[in-house]
Amino acid sequence: PEGATGANGTPPVPPLAPRLVAPRPGLPRHTGLLAQFQHEVDVLLALQRHGSHPAIIELADVFVDEERILLVMEVMQGGELFDYVVEQGKLSEAAAAAMLRQILSAVDFMHARGIIHRDLKPENLLLKHKAPRNGLFGRATSGASGAEPIVKIIDFGLSKMFDDDDAAEGA
Repeated sequence: PEGATGANGTPPVPPLAPRLVAPRPGLPRHTGLLAQFQHEVDVLLALQRHGSHPAIIELADVFVDEERILLVMEVMQGGELFDYVVEQGKLSEAAAAAMLRQILSAVDFMHARGIIHRDLKPENLLLKHKAPRNGLFGRATSGASGAEPIVKIIDFGLSKMFDDDDAAEGA
């Protein structure tokens, strides 16, 4: 079908979004910030080496120059889960369970690979797309599609990667 492949029959490129990390990283006040973002890149790359998880943000590329770091990540059009819940007023039990299932699956994926996020909160959970207000994730109406929004964990700057030495020390 039309649009199913890119040029020369290659898969289409998913929408990507640049994230400017640190203007003027050479200044001393940015040293900690740079280290945090380098750590975030290292964690995301380590996770992606094991294959991707549908509930973890994907890092497509990183560009570094003398003035900035630019992370190229998948586009997240749905906004923060926190804002969505506030807008809805409340979620049905089914909606909350579906979102929690995605989050816990991603946490299990990370932990199985020796990575602990350490900053899970609604602001660090984004929706891939704008979710419908009706149906499973809003106030139920007849005929609603009930499409489940995709929740993604973001912001790995405070995460911890464990190795065998850390496990032996009880960290």
